[in-house]
Amino acid sequence: MSESFTSLSKYEYSIIFSFLRVRDLTPLLFLNKRINNFILNYFQENRSIKIQKYDIQRLSRDSTIKSFFNAFPNLQILKINAYNFTADSLKYLPRTLTYLNLLNCEEYLLLKSEFYHNIQHRLSKSLKELHIEYNKYISDRLPHTENEEIEFIIPQFASEMSRLESLTVWALSPEEHRYHIHSLNNLFFYAFYQNSQSLRNINFNSLVVSHTTRLAKTQISNIKIKTVEGKLYGDQLDQQIFGINDETLSFLTQYFPKIDYLSICDFTMSFRKNLSDTALLSFVTKNPDLKTLYLNSYSYKFHLNEMTILQTLSSLQNLNSFGLASCKNFQLGNAISVTPNLFSIRDLNLDFTDIDDYAIHLARDLFGNL
Repeated sequence: MSESFTSLSKYEYSIIFSFLRVRDLTPLLFLNKRINNFILNYFQENRSIKIQKYDIQRLSRDSTIKSFFNAFPNLQILKINAYNFTADSLKYLPRTLTYLNLLNCEEYLLLKSEFYHNIQHRLSKSLKELHIEYNKYISDRLPHTENEEIEFIIPQFASEMSRLESLTVWALSPEEHRYHIHSLNNLFFYAFYQNSQSLRNINFNSLVVSHTTRLAKTQISNIKIKTVEGKLYGDQLDQQIFGINDETLSFLTQYFPKIDYLSICDFTMSFRKNLSDTALLSFVTKNPDLKTLYLNSYSYKFHLNEMTILQTLSSLQNLNSFGLASCKNFQLGNAISVTPNLFSIRDLNLDFTDIDDYAIHLARDLFGNL
Protein backbone atom coordinates (compact mmCIF):
# COMPACT_ATOMS: atom_id res chain seq x y z
CA MET A 1 0.00 0.00 0.00
CA SER A 2 1.13 3.54 -0.69
CA GLU A 3 0.04 4.72 2.78
CA SER A 4 1.31 2.96 5.92
CA PHE A 5 -0.40 2.89 9.28
CA THR A 6 2.65 4.42 10.94
CA SER A 7 2.40 7.56 8.82
CA LEU A 8 -1.07 8.35 10.12
CA SER A 9 -2.07 10.21 13.27
CA LYS A 10 -3.81 8.41 16.13
CA TYR A 11 -7.08 10.06 15.10
CA GLU A 12 -6.78 8.88 11.51
CA TYR A 13 -5.62 5.47 12.71
CA SER A 14 -8.75 4.98 14.82
CA ILE A 15 -10.99 6.07 11.95
CA ILE A 16 -9.43 3.47 9.66
CA PHE A 17 -9.82 0.65 12.16
CA SER A 18 -13.42 1.65 12.86
CA PHE A 19 -13.93 1.58 9.13
CA LEU A 20 -12.43 -1.90 8.77
CA ARG A 21 -14.63 -3.35 11.49
CA VAL A 22 -17.86 -2.22 9.82
CA ARG A 23 -18.86 -4.39 6.89
CA ASP A 24 -21.88 -2.58 5.44
CA LEU A 25 -20.44 0.92 6.06
CA THR A 26 -23.62 3.01 6.30
CA PRO A 27 -22.84 5.92 6.13
CA LEU A 28 -19.22 7.14 6.14
CA LEU A 29 -17.36 10.42 5.84
CA PHE A 30 -13.60 10.29 5.25
CA LEU A 31 -11.77 13.39 6.31
CA ASN A 32 -8.82 13.82 3.98
CA LYS A 33 -7.02 12.60 0.89
CA ARG A 34 -4.59 10.33 2.76
CA ILE A 35 -7.40 8.29 4.25
CA ASN A 36 -9.24 8.19 0.92
CA ASN A 37 -6.11 6.81 -0.76
CA PHE A 38 -5.78 4.19 1.95
CA ILE A 39 -9.41 3.15 1.50
CA LEU A 40 -8.99 2.82 -2.26
CA ASN A 41 -5.87 0.69 -1.90
CA TYR A 42 -7.44 -1.45 0.80
CA PHE A 43 -10.49 -2.28 -1.27
CA GLN A 44 -8.48 -3.01 -4.37
CA GLU A 45 -6.66 -5.69 -2.37
CA ASN A 46 -9.64 -6.94 -0.31
CA ARG A 47 -12.57 -7.38 -2.67
CA SER A 48 -14.54 -9.57 -0.27
CA ILE A 49 -15.73 -6.53 1.68
CA LYS A 50 -18.59 -4.78 -0.07
CA ILE A 51 -19.64 -1.17 0.18
CA GLN A 52 -23.10 0.15 -0.64
CA LYS A 53 -22.99 3.74 0.58
CA TYR A 54 -20.14 6.26 0.39
CA ASP A 55 -19.93 9.86 1.55
CA ILE A 56 -16.69 11.60 0.59
CA GLN A 57 -15.49 15.19 0.68
CA ARG A 58 -13.49 15.62 -2.49
CA LEU A 59 -11.54 13.75 -5.14
CA SER A 60 -9.19 16.01 -7.03
CA ARG A 61 -8.36 14.42 -10.39
CA ASP A 62 -10.18 12.33 -12.97
CA SER A 63 -7.62 9.53 -12.50
CA THR A 64 -8.40 9.40 -8.76
CA ILE A 65 -12.12 9.52 -9.45
CA LYS A 66 -11.83 6.67 -11.94
CA SER A 67 -9.89 4.57 -9.43
CA PHE A 68 -12.47 5.28 -6.78
CA PHE A 69 -15.42 4.22 -8.94
CA ASN A 70 -13.56 1.16 -10.24
CA ALA A 71 -12.93 0.09 -6.64
CA PHE A 72 -16.65 0.18 -5.84
CA PRO A 73 -18.45 -1.23 -8.91
CA ASN A 74 -21.61 -2.10 -6.95
CA LEU A 75 -22.06 1.25 -5.21
CA GLN A 76 -25.72 2.16 -4.71
CA ILE A 77 -25.66 5.45 -2.79
CA LEU A 78 -23.13 8.22 -3.40
CA LYS A 79 -22.85 11.68 -1.86
CA ILE A 80 -19.79 13.50 -3.10
CA ASN A 81 -18.25 16.97 -3.25
CA ALA A 82 -18.10 17.52 -7.02
CA TYR A 83 -16.24 20.84 -6.95
CA ASN A 84 -13.34 19.44 -9.01
CA PHE A 85 -15.45 17.26 -11.28
CA THR A 86 -15.32 17.52 -15.04
CA ALA A 87 -17.93 16.05 -17.37
CA ASP A 88 -15.51 13.16 -18.01
CA SER A 89 -15.56 12.32 -14.29
CA LEU A 90 -19.11 11.05 -14.73
CA LYS A 91 -18.07 8.49 -17.34
CA TYR A 92 -17.05 6.17 -14.52
CA LEU A 93 -20.18 6.28 -12.37
CA PRO A 94 -21.18 2.77 -11.19
CA ARG A 95 -24.24 1.62 -13.11
CA THR A 96 -25.76 0.34 -9.86
CA LEU A 97 -26.33 3.79 -8.31
CA THR A 98 -29.87 4.47 -7.13
CA TYR A 99 -29.03 7.71 -5.26
CA LEU A 100 -26.59 10.38 -6.43
CA ASN A 101 -25.89 13.63 -4.58
CA LEU A 102 -23.48 16.03 -6.32
CA LEU A 103 -22.51 18.81 -3.92
CA ASN A 104 -20.76 22.10 -4.65
CA CYS A 105 -20.79 21.76 -8.46
CA GLU A 106 -19.39 24.60 -10.50
CA GLU A 107 -22.08 25.98 -12.78
CA TYR A 108 -20.01 25.62 -15.94
CA LEU A 109 -20.17 21.83 -15.43
CA LEU A 110 -23.97 21.90 -15.69
CA LEU A 111 -23.76 23.96 -18.88
CA LYS A 112 -21.96 21.14 -20.72
CA SER A 113 -23.94 18.59 -22.71
CA GLU A 114 -21.53 15.80 -21.68
CA PHE A 115 -22.64 16.21 -18.06
CA TYR A 116 -26.14 15.02 -18.95
CA HIS A 117 -25.05 12.50 -21.56
CA ASN A 118 -22.70 10.69 -19.16
CA ILE A 119 -25.22 10.51 -16.30
CA GLN A 120 -27.91 9.34 -18.70
CA HIS A 121 -25.63 6.75 -20.30
CA ARG A 122 -24.55 5.28 -16.96
CA LEU A 123 -27.63 5.65 -14.77
CA SER A 124 -30.83 5.94 -16.82
CA LYS A 125 -31.90 2.41 -15.81
CA SER A 126 -30.99 2.57 -12.11
CA LEU A 127 -31.07 6.09 -10.65
CA LYS A 128 -34.11 6.93 -8.49
CA GLU A 129 -32.90 10.02 -6.60
CA LEU A 130 -30.76 12.85 -7.96
CA HIS A 131 -29.57 15.83 -5.89
CA ILE A 132 -27.58 18.66 -7.47
CA GLU A 133 -26.22 21.64 -5.57
CA TYR A 134 -24.41 24.17 -7.75
CA ASN A 135 -22.71 27.54 -7.38
CA LYS A 136 -24.75 29.96 -9.45
CA TYR A 137 -22.69 32.55 -11.32
CA ILE A 138 -23.40 32.84 -15.02
CA SER A 139 -26.43 31.04 -16.48
CA ASP A 140 -28.84 33.93 -15.91
CA ARG A 141 -26.30 36.40 -17.34
CA LEU A 142 -25.65 34.59 -20.63
CA PRO A 143 -27.36 35.75 -23.82
CA HIS A 144 -30.41 33.58 -24.45
CA THR A 145 -28.82 32.12 -27.60
CA GLU A 146 -25.93 30.65 -25.55
CA ASN A 147 -28.39 28.71 -23.39
CA GLU A 148 -30.39 27.28 -26.28
CA GLU A 149 -28.44 24.00 -26.40
CA ILE A 150 -28.98 23.37 -22.69
CA GLU A 151 -32.66 24.28 -23.05
CA PHE A 152 -32.90 21.39 -25.52
CA ILE A 153 -30.64 18.94 -23.66
CA ILE A 154 -32.23 19.14 -20.19
CA PRO A 155 -35.75 18.19 -21.43
CA GLN A 156 -34.22 15.25 -23.31
CA PHE A 157 -32.33 14.26 -20.16
CA ALA A 158 -35.58 14.44 -18.16
CA SER A 159 -37.41 12.12 -20.53
CA GLU A 160 -34.56 9.57 -20.67
CA MET A 161 -34.09 9.24 -16.88
CA SER A 162 -36.99 6.83 -16.84
CA ARG A 163 -36.65 5.56 -13.25
CA LEU A 164 -35.99 8.88 -11.52
CA GLU A 165 -38.53 9.51 -8.76
CA SER A 166 -36.97 12.34 -6.75
CA LEU A 167 -35.11 15.46 -7.95
CA THR A 168 -33.44 18.20 -5.90
CA VAL A 169 -31.75 21.19 -7.55
CA TRP A 170 -30.35 23.99 -5.38
CA ALA A 171 -28.75 27.14 -6.75
CA LEU A 172 -26.26 28.75 -4.36
CA SER A 173 -25.68 32.43 -5.08
CA PRO A 174 -22.56 34.24 -3.84
CA GLU A 175 -24.49 37.51 -3.87
CA GLU A 176 -28.09 38.70 -3.99
CA HIS A 177 -30.05 36.09 -5.91
CA ARG A 178 -30.97 36.99 -9.48
CA TYR A 179 -34.40 35.56 -10.27
CA HIS A 180 -34.35 34.71 -13.95
CA ILE A 181 -36.54 32.28 -15.90
CA HIS A 182 -33.51 31.05 -17.89
CA SER A 183 -31.33 30.18 -14.90
CA LEU A 184 -30.45 26.50 -14.58
CA ASN A 185 -32.70 25.67 -11.64
CA ASN A 186 -35.71 27.05 -13.55
CA LEU A 187 -34.71 25.11 -16.68
CA PHE A 188 -34.54 21.92 -14.61
CA PHE A 189 -37.88 22.53 -12.92
CA TYR A 190 -39.92 23.16 -16.05
CA ALA A 191 -38.09 20.56 -18.16
CA PHE A 192 -38.80 17.79 -15.68
CA TYR A 193 -42.37 18.96 -15.15
CA GLN A 194 -43.06 18.70 -18.87
CA ASN A 195 -40.98 15.65 -19.82
CA SER A 196 -40.54 13.25 -16.89
CA GLN A 197 -43.03 10.39 -16.64
CA SER A 198 -41.58 8.90 -13.45
CA LEU A 199 -40.82 11.88 -11.18
CA ARG A 200 -42.84 12.05 -7.94
CA ASN A 201 -40.90 14.39 -5.63
CA ILE A 202 -39.19 17.74 -6.30
CA ASN A 203 -37.16 20.03 -4.06
CA PHE A 204 -36.05 23.37 -5.56
CA ASN A 205 -35.08 26.85 -4.51
CA SER A 206 -35.52 30.30 -6.03
CA LEU A 207 -37.89 29.70 -8.93
CA VAL A 208 -39.87 32.06 -11.13
CA VAL A 209 -43.51 31.34 -11.98
CA SER A 210 -43.77 30.80 -15.73
CA HIS A 211 -46.83 32.02 -17.63
CA THR A 212 -45.93 30.10 -20.79
CA THR A 213 -45.46 26.56 -19.49
CA ARG A 214 -47.09 23.81 -21.52
CA LEU A 215 -49.58 21.77 -19.50
CA ALA A 216 -48.28 18.23 -18.92
CA LYS A 217 -49.51 14.95 -17.45
CA THR A 218 -47.11 14.97 -14.54
CA GLN A 219 -46.88 12.43 -11.70
CA ILE A 220 -45.32 14.99 -9.32
CA SER A 221 -47.30 15.14 -6.06
CA ASN A 222 -44.64 16.10 -3.49
CA ILE A 223 -43.32 19.68 -3.85
CA LYS A 224 -40.80 21.55 -1.68
CA ILE A 225 -39.79 25.11 -2.61
CA LYS A 226 -37.53 27.53 -0.75
CA THR A 227 -37.43 31.18 -1.78
CA VAL A 228 -34.57 33.47 -0.77
CA GLU A 229 -34.12 37.23 -0.96
CA GLY A 230 -33.30 38.64 -4.38
CA LYS A 231 -34.59 40.58 -7.38
CA LEU A 232 -36.22 39.85 -10.70
CA TYR A 233 -33.97 40.78 -13.61
CA GLY A 234 -34.24 41.46 -17.31
CA ASP A 235 -37.55 41.52 -19.17
CA GLN A 236 -39.51 39.62 -16.52
CA LEU A 237 -40.44 42.35 -14.06
CA ASP A 238 -44.11 41.49 -14.61
CA GLN A 239 -43.51 37.95 -13.32
CA GLN A 240 -43.60 36.63 -9.78
CA ILE A 241 -41.26 34.52 -7.69
CA PHE A 242 -42.32 31.04 -6.62
CA GLY A 243 -43.35 31.89 -3.04
CA ILE A 244 -46.35 32.65 -0.86
CA ASN A 245 -48.52 34.52 -3.35
CA ASP A 246 -51.57 34.07 -5.57
CA GLU A 247 -49.53 33.45 -8.72
CA THR A 248 -47.78 30.45 -7.16
CA LEU A 249 -50.90 28.76 -5.78
CA SER A 250 -52.80 29.44 -9.01
CA PHE A 251 -49.94 27.87 -10.98
CA LEU A 252 -49.92 24.78 -8.74
CA THR A 253 -53.70 24.48 -8.97
CA GLN A 254 -53.68 24.68 -12.75
CA TYR A 255 -50.62 22.61 -13.63
CA PHE A 256 -50.51 19.78 -11.08
CA PRO A 257 -53.41 17.29 -11.08
CA LYS A 258 -52.80 16.06 -7.52
CA ILE A 259 -50.60 17.33 -4.69
CA ASP A 260 -50.18 15.38 -1.45
CA TYR A 261 -47.31 17.38 0.04
CA LEU A 262 -46.61 21.11 -0.40
CA SER A 263 -43.95 23.05 1.48
CA ILE A 264 -43.21 26.69 0.60
CA CYS A 265 -40.64 28.49 2.76
CA ASP A 266 -40.48 32.15 1.76
CA PHE A 267 -37.58 34.12 3.26
CA THR A 268 -38.00 37.23 1.10
CA MET A 269 -38.51 40.78 2.32
CA SER A 270 -38.72 42.49 -1.07
CA PHE A 271 -41.75 40.59 -2.34
CA ARG A 272 -45.24 41.07 -0.92
CA LYS A 273 -47.07 37.97 0.29
CA ASN A 274 -50.46 38.40 -1.34
CA LEU A 275 -52.22 35.08 -0.85
CA SER A 276 -55.96 35.63 -1.29
CA ASP A 277 -58.84 33.55 0.06
CA THR A 278 -59.90 32.73 -3.50
CA ALA A 279 -56.52 31.31 -4.54
CA LEU A 280 -56.19 29.23 -1.38
CA LEU A 281 -59.74 27.90 -1.65
CA SER A 282 -59.18 26.89 -5.29
CA PHE A 283 -56.02 25.03 -4.34
CA VAL A 284 -57.65 23.21 -1.40
CA THR A 285 -60.69 22.29 -3.49
CA LYS A 286 -58.42 20.84 -6.20
CA ASN A 287 -56.41 18.83 -3.63
CA PRO A 288 -58.85 17.52 -0.99
CA ASP A 289 -56.49 14.67 0.00
CA LEU A 290 -53.60 16.99 0.88
CA LYS A 291 -51.63 15.47 3.78
CA THR A 292 -48.90 18.08 4.37
CA LEU A 293 -49.05 21.85 3.89
CA TYR A 294 -46.42 24.37 4.97
CA LEU A 295 -46.90 28.05 4.13
CA ASN A 296 -43.98 29.46 6.09
CA SER A 297 -43.12 33.12 5.62
CA TYR A 298 -40.05 34.18 7.55
CA SER A 299 -40.61 37.90 7.28
CA TYR A 300 -43.13 40.44 8.52
CA LYS A 301 -44.52 41.34 5.10
CA PHE A 302 -47.25 38.77 5.54
CA HIS A 303 -50.53 40.23 4.29
CA LEU A 304 -52.69 37.20 5.01
CA ASN A 305 -55.78 36.51 7.10
CA GLU A 306 -54.63 33.57 9.21
CA MET A 307 -58.13 32.91 10.55
CA THR A 308 -59.50 32.58 7.03
CA ILE A 309 -56.65 30.25 6.08
CA LEU A 310 -57.49 27.88 8.93
CA GLN A 311 -61.20 28.02 8.14
CA THR A 312 -60.41 27.08 4.54
CA LEU A 313 -58.18 24.23 5.67
CA SER A 314 -60.92 22.79 7.88
CA SER A 315 -62.17 20.84 4.84
CA LEU A 316 -58.90 18.89 4.58
CA GLN A 317 -59.76 15.74 6.51
CA ASN A 318 -56.46 13.98 5.72
CA LEU A 319 -54.17 16.86 6.72
CA ASN A 320 -51.64 15.60 9.29
CA SER A 321 -48.83 18.18 8.99
CA PHE A 322 -49.40 21.93 8.86
CA GLY A 323 -47.12 24.95 9.20
CA LEU A 324 -47.91 28.66 9.17
CA ALA A 325 -44.85 30.65 10.21
CA SER A 326 -44.83 34.37 11.05
CA CYS A 327 -48.46 34.65 12.07
CA LYS A 328 -49.35 38.17 13.22
CA ASN A 329 -51.73 38.68 16.17
CA PHE A 330 -53.53 35.40 16.09
CA GLN A 331 -56.30 34.06 18.38
CA LEU A 332 -55.34 30.40 18.67
CA GLY A 333 -58.46 29.54 20.69
CA ASN A 334 -60.83 30.86 18.05
CA ALA A 335 -58.83 29.17 15.31
CA ILE A 336 -59.09 25.76 16.93
CA SER A 337 -62.82 26.22 17.50
CA VAL A 338 -63.39 26.66 13.75
CA THR A 339 -60.81 24.06 12.69
CA PRO A 340 -61.59 20.85 14.58
CA ASN A 341 -59.39 18.73 12.33
CA LEU A 342 -56.36 20.44 13.90
CA PHE A 343 -56.73 17.85 16.65
CA SER A 344 -55.74 15.09 14.23
CA ILE A 345 -52.62 16.89 12.99
CA ARG A 346 -49.45 15.17 14.19
CA ASP A 347 -47.09 17.99 13.17
CA LEU A 348 -48.34 21.53 13.87
CA ASN A 349 -46.02 24.52 13.38
CA LEU A 350 -47.51 27.92 14.22
CA ASP A 351 -44.83 30.61 14.66
CA PHE A 352 -46.20 33.81 16.19
CA THR A 353 -44.99 37.37 16.09
CA ASP A 354 -47.57 38.11 18.81
CA ILE A 355 -49.96 35.95 20.82
CA ASP A 356 -52.45 36.59 23.62
CA ASP A 357 -52.54 35.00 27.11
CA TYR A 358 -55.80 33.17 26.43
CA ALA A 359 -54.27 31.38 23.45
CA ILE A 360 -51.27 30.29 25.54
CA HIS A 361 -53.47 28.81 28.27
CA LEU A 362 -55.69 27.07 25.75
CA ALA A 363 -52.71 25.66 23.88
CA ARG A 364 -51.32 24.28 27.16
CA ASP A 365 -54.63 22.58 27.94
CA LEU A 366 -54.86 21.08 24.45
CA PHE A 367 -51.27 20.17 23.67
CA GLY A 368 -49.59 19.91 27.09
CA ASN A 369 -46.93 22.17 28.59
CA LEU A 370 -45.26 24.44 26.05
